[in-house]
Amino acid sequence: MRLALSIDDGCPEANYWMGVLYEEGLGVELNHEISWKYYERSAQAGLMKAYTKLGHFCYSGVRRQEFMKDDGSGWDLGRNEDYIFAKRPDKMEAVYDYLKAANFGKDAEACNCLGLIYE
Repeated sequence: MRLALSIDDGCPEANYWMGVLYEEGLGVELNHEISWKYYERSAQAGLMKAYTKLGHFCYSGVRRQEFMKDDGSGWDLGRNEDYIFAKRPDKMEAVYDYLKAANFGKDAEACNCLGLIYE
């Protein structure tokens, strides 16, 4: 995939799968900030299933790398959330991304997420 991206960094499938690798920490360090960027590139290149992934991140927010693992003490949300989140949770933006994936990409997972939000 990195080879595909070195040839064409706008390749939607390669960007999508790089996002998956970073989201899951498969062969690379787990990093949702980097994953978010790959999904954005993929969606901008026209891959609709990337919008579903963006919707998931919008729904829950993208925590900065240093806040990925909970140390057992729980999150102190009294702190500035802009420091904890690279992208704060935004339900309306999540709905927008899910709608885009559902309407144009016919993505079943996006339809399911919309149903759960509207429920």
